[in-house]
Amino acid sequence: MGAVAILPQSALTLIRRLAAVSAPFGIVLLAYLSLRPPGDDPAMVLLPDKVLHMTAYFVLAAAWRLGYPQLRWWMIAAGLALCGGGLEIAQGYLPWERTPSAFDAFANLVGVACGIFGAAPFRQR
Repeated sequence: MGAVAILPQSALTLIRRLAAVSAPFGIVLLAYLSLRPPGDDPAMVLLPDKVLHMTAYFVLAAAWRLGYPQLRWWMIAAGLALCGGGLEIAQGYLPWERTPSAFDAFANLVGVACGIFGAAPFRQR
């Protein structure tokens, strides 16, 4: 039961539908933010880089977990791990100042794990 019991079924259905629509766009947005030229990021002033990585991947993993219940948790984790790792590697080949970081990749994985398991109580059974 847990957190699901406090939300009406109609609210959960709406959340799941929004997650299904937003999850694929989240991948595109994440790729853009990861590969664009560096600039003045207001978020970078407010939060440490690793917190931003964990938050982005938390939201993305939760959206995939809620929006696509037919996917197993490990499929989502593997897909987002490959996406995050691939984007980190791609940063090393860009002509502008972006560098790959194993610590960023680790923060991504922590966010994925938290998002997948944090969204679990809100999935349909």
